[in-house]
Amino acid sequence: MKAVFLSIRPNWCKLIWSGMKTVEVRKTRPKLETPFKVYIYCTGAGAWWQRFPKTGLQKMEERIIGTFVCDKIDRLTHIGATGSREPAKLYIETSDLQYENADELFQEACLTEAQAEKYLKGGDGYGWHISDLIIWDEPVRLKNFWGMKPCRHSGDCCTCPQWDNLNGNCYASRYISRPPQSWCYMEDGE
Repeated sequence: MKAVFLSIRPNWCKLIWSGMKTVEVRKTRPKLETPFKVYIYCTGAGAWWQRFPKTGLQKMEERIIGTFVCDKIDRLTHIGATGSREPAKLYIETSDLQYENADELFQEACLTEAQAEKYLKGGDGYGWHISDLIIWDEPVRLKNFWGMKPCRHSGDCCTCPQWDNLNGNCYASRYISRPPQSWCYMEDGE
């Protein structure tokens, strides 16, 4: 079963952690039906530590810190009046091709419309809704997760130098060696 591995900057992770940020705005979306599971990777660029009751002080950045369920994705699109000198604004496009004001979505994403426009660079985007947030007691390093890339080696797996006969895994084909710039698919399963 596929899940999504999402890179998020430390300042946004803190807002998600606190429950203030319940929507993540992105330029793209996965080709998965909602709901689907999302693993949160807290990128570097800071020194974020968090105290946990069971395990004490834990480094959070450059770790997978937990999961959430993306139960809905809103499409953000630009709409403007024909002939108007006003710039087009971002609206939520509904399933019946109606358009709703996106102010509430921006508030849930802890963004202003100007910040969303700057991030989207004038393009359309998506609002990933966050539910069932779970922050783990101990953050996990990247090397413990698997991606969804096909094997790059042809031929018999048993002759591949990356094949682990004991566990039946090909580390060259599916090992996540670096975080995605935005997000990527991954196998679900802790």
